[in-house]
Amino acid sequence: PEGCEIIESNGSDVNTKYDKDLKKTYFFTTIETEAGETSKIRIKYSLPFRMKFEPVSTYKLYIEKQPGSRGSIFTKTVTTDEEIKNLSIYPEEARLSPEGSVTFATNLVYDKYFSGIWKKE
Repeated sequence: PEGCEIIESNGSDVNTKYDKDLKKTYFFTTIETEAGETSKIRIKYSLPFRMKFEPVSTYKLYIEKQPGSRGSIFTKTVTTDEEIKNLSIYPEEARLSPEGSVTFATNLVYDKYFSGIWKKE
């Protein structure tokens, strides 16, 4: 959403752009990867709103595949405070750790959707 801000990245020059027609904030960068090699980009960002947990809050993320790309590995991890408990995650292949964080990893060959419902105890 509008107002997302990059907190840190792994050294890549990551930029932010907002498209007012689509109402989406984009993070973008250029990275060169030789054939047979892999590259990894890590972006930590903040949302322009806070989850209220009254009684629960839903987090949703829609990931769009880059046009022309054959796919890339995408990993999303949601980490919360100890008093925040996950009630449900989608898709089912997302993993819930014993510490309470949720990780969703996929080969991004087409657009994907991730969501979770959390409550405060």
